[in-house]
Amino acid sequence: MEFAADLIAKATSLGLAPDDFRLVDAQSVPTLVHDCNHAFPDIPLFLWWPHPKRETGEPPSESFTSHQFIDQLGYQRIPELVSDQTERIWMFAENWGMVDRRGYDALVAFHTTPRHAHDVIGESHGFEYILVSQTLDWLIAENDHRYLIVSGCSVVDRLREITT
Repeated sequence: MEFAADLIAKATSLGLAPDDFRLVDAQSVPTLVHDCNHAFPDIPLFLWWPHPKRETGEPPSESFTSHQFIDQLGYQRIPELVSDQTERIWMFAENWGMVDRRGYDALVAFHTTPRHAHDVIGESHGFEYILVSQTLDWLIAENDHRYLIVSGCSVVDRLREITT
């Protein structure tokens, strides 16, 4: 819980109200992860890799794209990718204190908005995160290899626009 408390403290120091960055009950996380995995089957929430890979011989997927930001500032692209910065989202963050990265305990989740997630990520020590719209229309993830991985037509198109 120390990791979650650290992120909440960052949100508080930014002046966010408790409801602007609210911890999801740990018992609800497995259901949220299941729903997100179902909505975004190419982006499993527990498989962190340098970038999404397809099986040999499969055509490239149009459902996601990724881009490596060498400057380690991929999170700064969130405002460019999401048109509604006040939309309610879930922010999943890798709990770097957990040894078992495959279990649900390896993730903490928050109810927030893209704007608030962007601000908290910017004030925090690097960690892997996944932002998912609560309507399950899009997903944005950043891993420790500096890849920003997106799924959902609107964010896929935007990432392709800003990186070409």
